[in-house]
Amino acid sequence: MKKMIFVILTILTITLFTSCSPSRTTVKKEQSQSKSAVTGVLESADKTSSVRYAAIDSLGREVILNEKPASIIIAGKATLIAADALSLFQDYRSSISAIGITNQGLGDFFSYLLPEIPATERLPHTVSAEEIAGLQPDLVIIKDRNYNSLGITLENIGFTVFSVYLEEADDYLREIHELGKLLDQENRADEINQAYATRLSHIRDNVSNLNTTQKEDVLLLYTTISDGITSFQVPPESWIQTYLVKEAGANPAWAGIVGSENWQKVSFEQISQWDPDRIYIISYKIPSNVFFEEIRFSPLWQELTAFKNNQIKSFPADYHNWAQPDTRWILGLQWLAWDLHQEIFSTTDMEQEIVDFYNEFYDINEIAIIYDILTRYRKSLITIE
Repeated sequence: MKKMIFVILTILTITLFTSCSPSRTTVKKEQSQSKSAVTGVLESADKTSSVRYAAIDSLGREVILNEKPASIIIAGKATLIAADALSLFQDYRSSISAIGITNQGLGDFFSYLLPEIPATERLPHTVSAEEIAGLQPDLVIIKDRNYNSLGITLENIGFTVFSVYLEEADDYLREIHELGKLLDQENRADEINQAYATRLSHIRDNVSNLNTTQKEDVLLLYTTISDGITSFQVPPESWIQTYLVKEAGANPAWAGIVGSENWQKVSFEQISQWDPDRIYIISYKIPSNVFFEEIRFSPLWQELTAFKNNQIKSFPADYHNWAQPDTRWILGLQWLAWDLHQEIFSTTDMEQEIVDFYNEFYDINEIAIIYDILTRYRKSLITIE
């Protein structure tokens, strides 16, 4: 039960809860030592009720609800990652009362999933805890990077907060399972995880016998333009982008880079030293063809092995690029394994895999929507020739 007095208190004391933010590891350690404030509030409010909605979030905190949440808000930075995960549970889409910005720049998938909440009514990434509290949600789902700026304050005024990380493949299915537990949707969580596991096993079974010479050196480059200057970045070894390359049966050319805890900028000199067999250009905010014109006519790029062998390509996308810890990472893995080893995956029909994914994961089978998704996918595929 949310009390309006708590909302008033947060407006008066909001600055008390916005002090320096500890790291994710520190927050997790602190929170694992005691239950969250909201857990204590709910337990003391109704100790006799049978708990149906309980789970452990990404910070190791036990989160408990005594009834089905009728109003869910997904907010803060990286809303897309959490929103897409929640939307795998179709029964709860109608419970989403407010949501943050989900368009990274390539389109808005939620125009289909949540047409009743148009893009003009999305919460900004900078939404405050007091603004969220004013909407009186039963549950707030955030990426755990937002816990210090939003979660702590919301919990201290009596709102239920569930954090997700969803950045590393090893924990991805476990987090989906916990989200299902919180929503009393464990059967659906099992279906989702089985769908991931089946696709992943198919790839692993087919690349497990590759020898060293069959595993090419692959470079994923997150590419951006700022003030007219193009820059390139590589991901940390623990991130899902690196995982995709390894699981697809290839060697990440940037493996072992020192001090990488986030995207790390690399110079063309470094790219030239790696001189990988294949290069995949990742773009999240703008179509990747913008970068290919520069690459195609560059004498420097023309000296790379990947350029000479026509193996500089864009990483595919539809509404969002598949090389990120969004639900579509499994499509990115399937495509990469197919592109790297077409002799092994000769029977794979990627467009059918896309159709099956949206049907099985999001219950989308309308012809117009599927056609739009496939069209976006086809347009995203670019190769230097």
